[in-house]
Amino acid sequence: MDSPTEEKFNDKKSPFEKDAIEVDFEAAEVTDISFVDYVGEKLNFVPDENGEHTKNVRLMASFVAEMTEEEAEEILLKFIPLHEDDYNLRLEQKEYLKSLVKGEKEAPDPTTYSMDLRIEAAAIKHWSPYVEVRAVTDCWDDMDEPCETIRSYAIGLVWLLVGCFVNQFFIFRFPSISISSDVLQLLTYPCGEFLARVLPDWGFTFRGTRITLNPGPWTRKEQMFATFFLSGGDGSTYVSAYNLPTQLLPMYYDQKWATFGYQIMLTLSSQYIGFGFAGILRRFAIYPTKAMWPMQMPTLALNRALLDPERKQSINGWTISKYWFFLVVFAGSFVYYWIPDYLFAALSNFNWMTWIAPNNVNLALLTGQSGMGINPIPTFDLNVIGVGNVVTPWWSVVNILVGAILGTFTIIGVYWSNIRWTAYLPMNTPGIFNNKGGSYKVTKILTNGVFDEEKYQKYGPPLWGAANLVLYGSFFSLYTLGFVYTMLAYWRDMCTAAVDFYNGIAFWNGRKRTEVDSPFARQLKKYPDVPDWWFFLILLISIGFCIGTVKGWPTSTPVWGIFFVLGINVVFLVPICLLQAYTGNGFALNVLVEIICGYALNGRPTALNILKAYGVNVDSTSQGFVSVWKTGMYAYVPSRAIFRTQILSTLINAFVTVGILQYQLTLTDICTPAQRATTKFTCPNQNVFYSASVLFGAIGSKRVFGTGGGDGLYPFLKWCFLIGAVVALIFFAIQYTIPAYIGKRYPERKEAMVRLSERLGKINPVVINMGFLQFAPGNLSYITGGVYLAAFWTLYLKKRYTEWWAKYTYVMVAGVNVGIALAAIIVFFALQYSDIELSWWGNNVPYAGADGNETPLLTLAPGQLIGPQPGHFP
Repeated sequence: MDSPTEEKFNDKKSPFEKDAIEVDFEAAEVTDISFVDYVGEKLNFVPDENGEHTKNVRLMASFVAEMTEEEAEEILLKFIPLHEDDYNLRLEQKEYLKSLVKGEKEAPDPTTYSMDLRIEAAAIKHWSPYVEVRAVTDCWDDMDEPCETIRSYAIGLVWLLVGCFVNQFFIFRFPSISISSDVLQLLTYPCGEFLARVLPDWGFTFRGTRITLNPGPWTRKEQMFATFFLSGGDGSTYVSAYNLPTQLLPMYYDQKWATFGYQIMLTLSSQYIGFGFAGILRRFAIYPTKAMWPMQMPTLALNRALLDPERKQSINGWTISKYWFFLVVFAGSFVYYWIPDYLFAALSNFNWMTWIAPNNVNLALLTGQSGMGINPIPTFDLNVIGVGNVVTPWWSVVNILVGAILGTFTIIGVYWSNIRWTAYLPMNTPGIFNNKGGSYKVTKILTNGVFDEEKYQKYGPPLWGAANLVLYGSFFSLYTLGFVYTMLAYWRDMCTAAVDFYNGIAFWNGRKRTEVDSPFARQLKKYPDVPDWWFFLILLISIGFCIGTVKGWPTSTPVWGIFFVLGINVVFLVPICLLQAYTGNGFALNVLVEIICGYALNGRPTALNILKAYGVNVDSTSQGFVSVWKTGMYAYVPSRAIFRTQILSTLINAFVTVGILQYQLTLTDICTPAQRATTKFTCPNQNVFYSASVLFGAIGSKRVFGTGGGDGLYPFLKWCFLIGAVVALIFFAIQYTIPAYIGKRYPERKEAMVRLSERLGKINPVVINMGFLQFAPGNLSYITGGVYLAAFWTLYLKKRYTEWWAKYTYVMVAGVNVGIALAAIIVFFALQYSDIELSWWGNNVPYAGADGNETPLLTLAPGQLIGPQPGHFP
C-alpha cells in the first residue's frame, strides 16, 4: 500500500484507521485506539471534542508511517550523545530514548516498540524533541501565508514608536516601567484585525508577486513580523540610557560639547556594531536544535493564542476568551496601580517594621527599603512584585533567590565589620562618596575631561558603600565563573558549531557545507538566506562610524580601543550566547570591559564609557538579534524579513530615544534623591554607571585594585576573578566529573549517578551568582513578592490546573504590564508633572525616619575624614 501523503490530511476524517495502513497492530495489540490517536498521545496532544486531531498530529503520523526502524534507530543514535547534557530534556525522556535504541527487548513496552521508536525519531527529524517547542510551533510551513506586508510594516513601526517612548521615558525610574514586545503584541493584534476588515484590496504585481494593502485575514506570520519591530525597541538603547545622561547632566560630567549629532552617531555606531557578529552566532545559537531559547516560548505562545481560532471550551469552569481575559486584567491593573503608586504609597514601599521604631538605625538597615529589605511582606505593588516571574523557569527563580539571600548576609557582614569604611556610608546605594560622606563630584578631579593628579590629591578618592562592594565583587567572579563553567559544560557544542562556521565561509574550498540538525532551519532553506557578507559589511561600516565618532568630537578615545573591545567580545560572545540559548539566563560584559579599559586608559572616563558602550552593545545587540531570529525560525518567518525589521527598527529606535532624552534632561531634579518620594526618577542604574566610570575611568583600575602590594582602594576585589574560576571548577566536578567517574568505576551505580548529575545540574552557579547582582539599590524586598507569586503559580496552579495555566498565564502577565505602563504615563503627566501631590501619612511614612533618610550605621565626627588620609591616596 502507498504511504500516506500530506494531501490526505486536508480531509476531515483521518486516513490512519487500524486497517488502512501497513502497521502491525495485531502484534502490537493496540486494537482500542487508532494510529493517529496513538501518535497524538505520545506527542502530548489530545483530539478536540469532536475527536479530530490537528494537522500537526496527522502530518506527524504520516512521517511515522513512512519511517523505517533502521532510519529511526540511526536518528536516535546520533541524537542521544549530542543531548546528553541537555537539561531542557527531562532525565526520564533521555533514559526512555536510550532504552529504545537498545532494542525491542529492552524497550519499556515491547508491544509498541516499533511505533514508539519511529514516533520519537520522527519528532526529532521533522519537529522538535522538546514538548515546550511542539506546544507553540507547527511541523509544517505555509509559504503562501502573508508575512512581510504593507500593513504589518505600518503596524510594527507605529507600535515601535510607542515602545521606544515608554521604555526610554521610564528608564530613569526605580523600579522601572517598561512595555515588552510580548505586551505590545497584544496591542498589534486588534490593529491587524481592524486593517484586515477595512483596508481595500488595492495593489500591484511586482516580479510575479502581488503587493496589496489587504492580502486577506491578519496572519500569524504578519503578527510575528510586526512584533520583531518591537523587539528592536524593547528597551532604551544603552547609550541613551547610560552614556548620554552621565555625559550631559550637571551632577555628572556636564559635557556641553556632546551635541545632538554626536549623540546620534554614538548611538547608531554602538547599536549596529553587534549585527556583524550575529552572522557568526547563528551557527552556534540558531541552527542547532539544542539552542532552544526557552524564554522565547511565551512570545510564540501568545502569537498562537491570538491568531489561532479559539475552540469553545470550559477550562476548569472558565469560559472567557483569552482576549477578554486580557482586557479584564488590563482594566484591573490600570485601576489598581493608582492605589500603591499615588494614593497610598506605603502599600508600594511597605517597610512596616520600620514604622515601629522609625529612628532605629539597625532596624532600618536590616528591614527597610534602603537597607536589606528582610521583610516577609514587602510590597503590594504589582510593578515591584514583577508578574513576569510566573513565566520564568522555577529552578531559575530559586537559584536567583539563593544568590540574593547569600548576597544579603554578605553585605551585612561587610557593613557591620566596617570593611573599608562602609559603615560610615549608606548601606545599599548605587552612588559613590567622598571622604566626608557626601556625593563624589568627579569634575573636581578632571581638567578637560582628563584626570588631574593635583586636583585629585586635594579632593580625595571615591568610596563605595557595602552593597556596591559586594555587587562589583560578584560581577568580577561572574565573568570567570560564567566563562569557565560554560566552556566546560558546552565545549563539544562549540567545537561542532565552530567547524560548521568554517565550512560555511570556506569559499576557497570551492563548496559550502553547513550541517543543520534543526528541522525548522531546513524548512527555512526554501527562502533566500541572509548571506554572511551582509553581516561583515555592516560590521565594517559600523567600525567606520565608531572611528568617526571618537575622532570627530573631543572624546579622548583612541581608535585602537575600539578593536580592543571587539577582541574581548570575540572571546566571550559565544559562551555567553550559548548560556542564554540553553538556560534563558545571560549577562553583559560591561564590568569586564571597564576594568580592562581602566588599566589601558587610565584617567580618561569618557573614553572608558564610550568603549564600554561599544563592548556591551556587541554582546547585547548580537544576542537580541539571534533570539529574534530563533523565534522567527520557530514561526517560519523568512530570515531576510527578520533582518530588515532589525536594521530598520534599530535606526528608528536610535532617533526616537535620543529625542526623548532631550526632554528628560529638562525635568526638575532629575536623577536626584528629591525624586524618590514623587516620580521615582532617581536614576539608580545611571548612578552605578557614573560611579564605575569615576573609579575605573577617572581614577583608574590600578588605583582601585593596587599592584599586588595592597596599596589600592579595594585590593581584595581582584581575587574575585580567581574565586569565580575556582567555583566553576568545583561545581563542574561535583555535577559532572565525579558522578561520571563513579559511574564508570562502579557500573552498577551508573544509573544512579546519571540521575544525581541531572538533579545537581539544576543548581546553576552562574545563575546563583546573578542573585548577588540584585543590590544597590535593589534588595530582598524586590524579590520576595515575585518568589511568592511564582511559587503559587508554578507549584500550585500549573500542577493542579494545567490547562487553565496554559491558556491564561501569558495573557495575564501582558494585561498587568500594559495596565501598569498606561497608568504610570497618565499619573506622571496628569499629576506628578504638574506637582499635584497627595501629602498624607500613607504617602509620607515610607520615606520618614532612618530608612527614608538612608542613615548610616556610624556617624562622622566634625572634621573627620574616612578612607585613605591626605598624602596617602592611592
